Amino acid sequence: MKDAAKTNILSRRWRYLWTFFTGTLDFDASLTLEELRFPLGSGNLNSLREERLRFVRWVDQVLGLHQALTVDGLRIIFDVGYECDVDNWVKFALDKKVQKLELDFTDLRMADYSELYAFPSHLFENSNPSSLTALHLKRVNVTGGTLECLLSHCPFLEVLSVKNSSSLLSLNIWGPTLKLKYLEIWGCRNFEKLEISAVNLLSFSYRGPEVVHFKHVPQLLELSVAGSFFKVVVDKLFKHLSFLSQLKTLNLHFTGPLKLIMTGPQQFPELNNLKYLELKVSLLEFGDLFLLAPLLRASPSLHKLTLLRCHLETYRL
Repeated sequence: MKDAAKTNILSRRWRYLWTFFTGTLDFDASLTLEELRFPLGSGNLNSLREERLRFVRWVDQVLGLHQALTVDGLRIIFDVGYECDVDNWVKFALDKKVQKLELDFTDLRMADYSELYAFPSHLFENSNPSSLTALHLKRVNVTGGTLECLLSHCPFLEVLSVKNSSSLLSLNIWGPTLKLKYLEIWGCRNFEKLEISAVNLLSFSYRGPEVVHFKHVPQLLELSVAGSFFKVVVDKLFKHLSFLSQLKTLNLHFTGPLKLIMTGPQQFPELNNLKYLELKVSLLEFGDLFLLAPLLRASPSLHKLTLLRCHLETYRL
C-alpha cells in the first residue's frame, strides 16, 4: 500500500510536469486535414466545424495550463477560423518569449483570401523588443507595414517566410542592424513591390510577379525563384543582377518549356562560386540539354546539376 501511495503521488506530479515544458509546443493537425480534404461535401464541412472547435479548445487548454516562463517555439497547423483565439495564441508566444513561431492556416474550403486570419501588428507595437528568431506564416494575411514593424521590433529575427498572403502589397527589407539571413516570399498574388537591402541575407526564395529590386545583398549565397520572376532572372542574368556571380546555389522553377526562356546563344560571365544548379520546368525534352551548355561552361565549380519536370498546376497561385 505504501508503494502504491508513493506511485500515486508521483504520478500526480508527473501529470503536470509538462506544464513547465520549455521546448516547442507543436499543434500539428495536418493529418486530420488530409482526412477531411476529400471529398469536401456538406458532411465533411460539418466535421470540419467540429474539428475546428475541438482543435481550438485543445490549444486554449494547453496554453492556459502552461506555467513555464519561456517557450522555445510555437507551431500551429490547421484550418482555423477563430480570429480572437489566434490573437491570444500570438500574445502567448510573445509573453513566453518564443524564438520560433509558425502559423500554417491551410484552408480546406479554399476560401477567399480576404477571409484569412490577419496577423496582429498591434501586439508587436505595444510590446518590448521580441526574442523571435524565426517567423513562418502560411495563408495568413499580413501587410508590408506589419512586417516592417515586426522587423524593427524583432532585432534577432533571422528567418522570415510568408506564403499565400493577399494583404502583402509592398515590402521594404532594410536596416543597418538587420540580422535577417533567410527570406521567403511565396505566392502572394497582389504583391507589387519588394526592395531588399540586407547585409546578412544568405538565402532568398521567391515566387511571384516581376517586382523584386535587389539594392544591397553582399552575402547572398542561395537564390530560388519561380513564376514570372524566373524569366526576369534569365533575361537579366549577370547583366543587372551582379550579385549572381557570388551565388553557390541557384534554383530556377518555371511553368513552361525550357526552350522558351533559354533562347538563342547566351553569353554568361564566369560563375566561379556556383556549386549547385537546379532547373524545374513543366516540359523537358532531350534537346533542351544543349540549351544549358553556355551556362554550364560558365560554371567551372559546379558540383551538381538537377533537372526536374513538374506539373503546371503545382505552381498556380
